[in-house]
Amino acid sequence: MHDQIRAAVILIGGAALCCVTPCAVSAGDTILIAPIIASASTYYNSLYAPQWMIDGSGLTGTGRDATHTNANAGYLFWHSLTDIVVANQWVEFDLGQTYDVTNALVWQMSQMGLTNRGIKDFTVRVAGTDHVFSTVSTGNRLNQATADPNTPVQEVPLVAKGVRYVRFEIQSNWGAGGIVGLSEVRFEVAPPAPSTDIVLAPAGATASSDHGTYYAPKWMIDGSGLTGTGRDATHTNANAVNLFWHSQTGVVVSAQWVEFDLGSPRDVVNALVWQLAQTNNVTRGVKAFTVKVSGNDRVFSTHTVSNLLGVATARPMAPVQVIPLPTKSTRYVRFDIHSNWGSSEGIVGLSEVRFEVAPPETNAVLRIPVTNTVSSFYTSNPKAYLIDGSGLTGSGLSATHTNGLGQTSMWLSNTGLITNEWVEFDLGCEMQLKAAAVWQYNQTRQANGDYYDFSSRGVKAMTVYTAGADKNYTEYGTVGLNRAGGTAAEPVQIVQLAAEKVRHVKFAVNSNWGDSNMVGLSEVRFLYKPSGTLVKVR
Repeated sequence: MHDQIRAAVILIGGAALCCVTPCAVSAGDTILIAPIIASASTYYNSLYAPQWMIDGSGLTGTGRDATHTNANAGYLFWHSLTDIVVANQWVEFDLGQTYDVTNALVWQMSQMGLTNRGIKDFTVRVAGTDHVFSTVSTGNRLNQATADPNTPVQEVPLVAKGVRYVRFEIQSNWGAGGIVGLSEVRFEVAPPAPSTDIVLAPAGATASSDHGTYYAPKWMIDGSGLTGTGRDATHTNANAVNLFWHSQTGVVVSAQWVEFDLGSPRDVVNALVWQLAQTNNVTRGVKAFTVKVSGNDRVFSTHTVSNLLGVATARPMAPVQVIPLPTKSTRYVRFDIHSNWGSSEGIVGLSEVRFEVAPPETNAVLRIPVTNTVSSFYTSNPKAYLIDGSGLTGSGLSATHTNGLGQTSMWLSNTGLITNEWVEFDLGCEMQLKAAAVWQYNQTRQANGDYYDFSSRGVKAMTVYTAGADKNYTEYGTVGLNRAGGTAAEPVQIVQLAAEKVRHVKFAVNSNWGDSNMVGLSEVRFLYKPSGTLVKVR
């Protein structure tokens, strides 16, 4: 299909983007993505809004083999207002995060009897997360759609690195007066490198204001409304309570902020943000904001200004938007909000926030505590199970913990108040800690052998304290643990714990995963960095 496209390529420089001469890139070397947001200079009405260019409406089939209907109907394609200057029109696509792009796949406007409205000539411009555009190519041309009821794709070479936003600046259409349109757009991108980063749910969230308990900051960090995991998770657009945060009404939007406590200092890589997708109220979502960060001292410094979130579309499941946030030893992150997406009610909101953080250092030595103490224990689940390796299969951080009854391998508190429980470990001597290795409570059987999921007893949040040989504890931070998966091979969870001269560690339980009476853990180890000088002996 290359004979359908002509492109004059302009090379551009700069650290944020790298563009090279377009050439054929094998589809087998790429993955196909749909933009998360589309916008346009104008659109006729909601029946012909930009979102219909990215939602698959009208497409049949997958990838390059997909075709688009030529039906003359709403909710299938975008077209501009009428009586406009075609050469002033543009469409823009937000990919949600940065990618190395190889091609744009475009399905021409194929509206029956009106194919002359389709784009003819256009310029392609791209931008990174800063939304500062550079020109990639001029003189791009799309063929006019035919009367075929199944319109095929046209490929536009677009080879550029570090791209988040793509804009088509339209020069002409195929002859219609004062109107232009397009059916569907996808992008072929290089598969992202596998990430070793950990997706962290903040331990706490606060805000300048909220609209009451139903729209409190806590709904931004508890997973309410999310389906899926990590960057693949999507958020519902339901207009309901206990799903998202939004501010009080009638506020000055530019005076609003949200703040996240990661629980302990972390080396942050990215913020993952799910925009406010509340049906019929997406203009309340955060638009521009400044990111500030601090360590344990809560003395904030500005990291980036003029960050931008795209407005949520009408999709029932809103995708993530990635905000680069490379910082060291960060515990608190604040978004100082400048604007929303146009709501005049004096209100602003967000759905969910996570942080990608660098994994704790694991090229350290694994230490088994020499003794431990607990606030209480159930008769069949004593404290010894926390450190004796019972239930573990394998070695080191590759070891997994069994499920089952748990009365031979997991510590469980006595019946009581969850927030009064704690466990304490003695490492035997002072050492430089790097992390804690924790296997979550994973009981899946009742005493009679019947299946029952008791993973709600596992620790959800806990405050970590450290002490030297003097046993004079200081608070390190609050951390969260994922709920056990209930399989026979529960993996380890690594908790960053960078502290020097530590002999004693205490986990004070703040909450579990829902059980009203008991809390537990399966096994705990610690990672430390050996100290001393290596002496060569002859």
